[in-house]
Formats: sequence, C-alpha cells, structure tokens
Amino acid sequence: MATCTHCGKALKDGENFCTGCGNKRATRVSGKRKTAPLSKKQKLTFLIGGAAIVLLVAGHFIVTQMLDPVTKIKAMDRAVTEEDAEGFLDELEVKKDAWLKEEEYLRYIKTSDWETIRERLTGAVHAEQEFDRIVRDDYGNPFFIVKKKPFLFYDRFEFEAVPTTVHVTTELSDTSFEVENETYDFKDPVERETLASAYPGTYEIKGKADGDYGGWKETWVLDIFSGENGYDFYADFLYSNYGIDTNKPEAVLFVNGKSTKKTLAEVGEIGPVPEDAKLELHAEWKNADGRVEKSEVVRPGDVSFGALPFLFGMEEEDAFLEEEQAPVEAAAPGGGEEQAAEFVEAFRTAYEEALNTRDYSRIEPFLKEGSVAASDLKSFMAGLEEDGSSYEFLTNEVSAIDARDENTFFLTTRETFVFHGADGASVDYDRKKEYRIVLVDGTFAIEEITIRDTDRN
Repeated sequence: MATCTHCGKALKDGENFCTGCGNKRATRVSGKRKTAPLSKKQKLTFLIGGAAIVLLVAGHFIVTQMLDPVTKIKAMDRAVTEEDAEGFLDELEVKKDAWLKEEEYLRYIKTSDWETIRERLTGAVHAEQEFDRIVRDDYGNPFFIVKKKPFLFYDRFEFEAVPTTVHVTTELSDTSFEVENETYDFKDPVERETLASAYPGTYEIKGKADGDYGGWKETWVLDIFSGENGYDFYADFLYSNYGIDTNKPEAVLFVNGKSTKKTLAEVGEIGPVPEDAKLELHAEWKNADGRVEKSEVVRPGDVSFGALPFLFGMEEEDAFLEEEQAPVEAAAPGGGEEQAAEFVEAFRTAYEEALNTRDYSRIEPFLKEGSVAASDLKSFMAGLEEDGSSYEFLTNEVSAIDARDENTFFLTTRETFVFHGADGASVDYDRKKEYRIVLVDGTFAIEEITIRDTDRN
C-alpha cells in the first residue's frame, strides 16, 4: 500500500494529494529498496582507492624487505660462501681512498672466523641501540661499524668496513712512496705519521728518496691486518753517516769533482750516503802562498772506519806512524785486543737488556761521554715506544781487530738478531758493524759505532 512520504498517511488509488497533510503525492513502497547503479566517476574513485591500498601494502612489504638488515647479512654470508668479493662489498660502505684488494680482503674475512662475526652482526642489528656499534673479532680488532639511521617511518641499517691506519717513519728528507697508484710525498723526516688507510691484504710499496750524496729506491711488501692501533711501517733506506777527520776544517769539500761550496767545518758530517753510492770525495785548501792543495780522494765504500780522512801535508807524519805502529801491534795479541773484544761482547749483552727495558742507563757506562756513539744511541732509545715490540740477540762475533795505537782499537763484528714487532711480525737482521774503542783513564769506552752492512729477511 502506498503511503504519504511526508506524514505517513495511507493513500488511496487515484489520490494525487495527501488528505492528511495536503502534500503532493510521493509514495514509498514498503519492502526492498532498489539501489541506483554507480556512476563511472564513483567506480573510478573506488578503483583508485583500492589500488592505492594495495600499493601501500605492497610498498610497505617491499620497503621492509629492502631495509631488513638480516637480508644484508644473508647476502654477505652467501657472498663469503661463493667467494664473491664484489657481492660482499656491495653490502658494505668502504672508505674510498683506502687501499683495498677485494679478493684478499674477502679471504681475510673468511679466515677470521666469519661465522662468529656474522652472529655478532646479527646481534648488533637486533640490539636496542641509539648509537653506532662496533663489531669485533675475538682479539678485539674492529671489523665493521653498524649504523642505524631513520628513513621515513622505518630504520635503515648500514655496515661500514673498518680499515687499518698505516703509519710511516722515515729518517730521510724528500721521500715519496707509491702504493696502489697513489703517491705520498714527505719533504722532511717523519716519525709515525699517518700514511693512509688500508683494508687487510698484501701491498707492495715503492719508496724513493733524494739526498746530497745520492738517491734511494726501495721496495717493501706490507702484510696489513685489522688492528685498532694501526700498522707501523718503517722505511729503512740503507745509508751511512761519516764523520770528518781533517787538519784543515776550512778546506772546501768536493763531491765527484764538483765543489759543494761548503767547508768541511760547515759540512760537519757526510751523510746520509746510500749504501751503494759511487762517490769520490776530496777537499781543497788554499795555503798562505795562494797555492791550492788537494787531499787524497776518498771513497766511502772503501773506508774501514766511521771518519773520512781529508788530510793535508801528512806524508811525513804517516811514515812516522807506520814505524811506530809495528811494536804496538806486536804487543797487542792476547792483551788489549782480547780485552777490547770482551768489552764489546759485554756491551752487546747490556744493549739487548737496554732495548727490551727501554733503559738507556744500562749501556751508558760503556759509552764515552759526549761521543757520537753516546749521542746516537741516546737519541735512538728515546724514540722507542712502549708498544710491546722486543729484540732477540742471536750471535755477536768479533771478526777483526785493528789496534791503531795502544789506546785506540777498531773492531769489526757480525751481529744477528730478531726484531719482534708489536703487530706480531718479525724481521731477521744480519749486520756488519765497526766499533771504535778507546781507553779513557785505563777504562774502555765506545766512541763510535758504524753500521757497514745490513741484511734483512
């Protein structure tokens, strides 16, 4: 039955107006009401809205998977298993200017108990933390830094590979080092200055240096490991320094026939001289008559002792010394020479203890006060660090003794020892030295020590 839509009164068939309220007939039919079909615009709106919801859900899932740090760790683990260095490094932040050999770095990671490091990485990303976290091996060496950064409504994790700092020490000026197509120049001598950063691996380093008496070219191989204290590289260019023995300090020094325009007094010491330098040195002096006198030519490689002679007008004195020296040498065997040899052997024992305890006072009684040997050794030991390195002396052999006079002896020795570095590496040394021993108030004292040859493994 039809009813008025305004007041609800029942309407009879044929009535166009409601007899109750007078409104024009507009009826509602009891029972199910028909729904008008959606317009194209409504359908499009619903379709876009549904698609947006699907995209949001899918996007959330994709972003969550992309940012899941466990996914990165799984990719790294797979790369280690498959020995895929490039894939492994794709998951890491690597310092751009650091030395890196990808295959060697991955091999180092794999042999450093990767399974344990992997578990520590996983633990680091699941830990409640606000700051960067360092992942270390069982020895405390840093491998990775785990960084958590906000990204929209999510947390994003980054793994940064930790390189080792390489420090260099060189006693020479104007040195340069080339590693991995990078060149590092140093104008002045440096002591433990940062050279570069490097990831674990084996690197070849080529060094060059220039000096007043020649140049050097050396090549070293460095085995770099992870270490918080860094790697110490000592650029041991082989050289010698020579004193000057002259009776005319105002004479001018000539090198390979060319004047240095410096007097022997101004030069003071000749060096550093490369071990394989081909040098011919002499000095020239103008006497009171204006005549130029020349000393004999001296070649550093041919000199037995630490001082190079630049002597003038010494022919008569040399002849006198030759006559006087014979009886001294005849009386020396079994006497002063033997005692001088025993003195050097005692010094070596004390020197080993001094090096390992960093205590200069243990060798001070063996050295002549104010001598070159005292100055050099005191300076050297002052530069030693308490870094855990040590020295192991193996042999000390006196191979030759030359008694210059009854108070002066020159001893040639062969000494072998092992240097144990703080990083665990060891270097074997085989050295030939010359000691100048003098008698001071009846007691032996070392005046000068010259390294003549060094062989390293």
